[in-house]
Amino acid sequence: MKTSKLLIPLLLSVSILQSNAFAFGAIAVGDADPKANDASTEQHFIASDHASYDAAKEAAMRQCLEKKLYFCQVALTFDACGAYAKSEKNSGNAWAATEDEAKRLALASCGKDCKVVVAQCERGKSI
Repeated sequence: MKTSKLLIPLLLSVSILQSNAFAFGAIAVGDADPKANDASTEQHFIASDHASYDAAKEAAMRQCLEKKLYFCQVALTFDACGAYAKSEKNSGNAWAATEDEAKRLALASCGKDCKVVVAQCERGKSI
């Protein structure tokens, strides 16, 4: 009987730790105006704290589609920190261990005149 009393709390704590150890996120983008020649009508959606990449992608896409936007697509999935940068003509994204690093890499992949428009870290992942 003593073993089962000790085992149950141990199993519960392990399952709680495991559920927080792996969190996944995604960033989706969509456009309110299909004829826009720039990024002025682009909207961004973040899904975080999901159990898998697929679940995060589905949640981010669902947010975009619920707004009835055009050209909804997942721009990035991440398991630590992710960032999405945009200029009038270019976009870039990146994931990294910290939000600052993800932002820096997203800007580098985007090019000239870009700004970070969205960044997110999974719970407890940013250093």
